[in-house]
Amino acid sequence: MIKIVPISHDTLVQAERLVAQVFPFQNLAERLSFTAFAKKDNRIVRAITRLFGVKELINFWVALNETNRVVGTTGLYSYLRDCDEAVRLAWFCVAPNERGQGIGKQLLAFSIEKARKTGRPYLRLYTGDDPIEREAQRLYERFGLKEIRRERKLFYSKIFRELRLK
Repeated sequence: MIKIVPISHDTLVQAERLVAQVFPFQNLAERLSFTAFAKKDNRIVRAITRLFGVKELINFWVALNETNRVVGTTGLYSYLRDCDEAVRLAWFCVAPNERGQGIGKQLLAFSIEKARKTGRPYLRLYTGDDPIEREAQRLYERFGLKEIRRERKLFYSKIFRELRLK
């Protein structure tokens, strides 16, 4: 059984390690997102996140196992360009050795419920077509997150998904 709790100073490093393991190719903004979240009340940090197009880092959560080890992460944020209509899913992942136990389902259901509480009509995310992410794609489909477009990159395609919340 897992419990989903807000990320804390104690779980931040574990969450960063897990995300780096699951998503090894991150841009600068992505690499700094946990640090930015931990310091989101700082005016300078808020200004920098806005330079990257992020309006608000709403919250990040971790899934903890019975030994309080981080086995999954999720979060919500908003972009400046569509902050009134959408909230974004951030760092949704499950530790590779913990997959297949329903943790992803619990985290996604939790995230959707939190997204609904923001009052915005859409939950959006982007992901990739890496074979490692195939099960996540099936999970997104089962929860109604429809693919709305793809962008071809050098070595992969970026997949954009959306769920109507209202």
